[in-house]
Amino acid sequence: WMVIDKTLLIHYLEDHHAEAGGGMNFKAVTWYGASEELERTCTLGGPKTPSSCKNKWAKLKETYLIVIALQKASGFSWSDKKGANVDKSNESVWDVYVRVLTVITHQQHPNAKPFRNKGWTHFYGVQSLMPLTVKGTHVFRPGLEGLTTGAGVPE
Repeated sequence: WMVIDKTLLIHYLEDHHAEAGGGMNFKAVTWYGASEELERTCTLGGPKTPSSCKNKWAKLKETYLIVIALQKASGFSWSDKKGANVDKSNESVWDVYVRVLTVITHQQHPNAKPFRNKGWTHFYGVQSLMPLTVKGTHVFRPGLEGLTTGAGVPE
């Protein structure tokens, strides 16, 4: 996929965002439409099938989450142009971040490597499509604390 192909896919999805379900998961009809649009406009690379469009969107969302984690990571100053902006002063922190399983988070981040000194062209396009609500067991939900069912079990 060329950069322009990904940009066109994102624009198509922005135009059809109302068709998405939770987590910005689109239905088959959207992927067929995206495929038709990309096939009309793209001249390089393999065919842009509904399946390849759906898979590319999944990869774009995954990359978005990698960049978000990198932006929040301690030891880096994110730049849209220079990514994590790694230099001699933070190179050892970068090496730990991408290669070493950390004690605190129990994660390593090898997929962050492309952003060592380069930003991500599609960040704001993908961000415009991402849901604003956060999910998870440990998400703070103001106003819901202390609510219980009749049995004293939190709802």
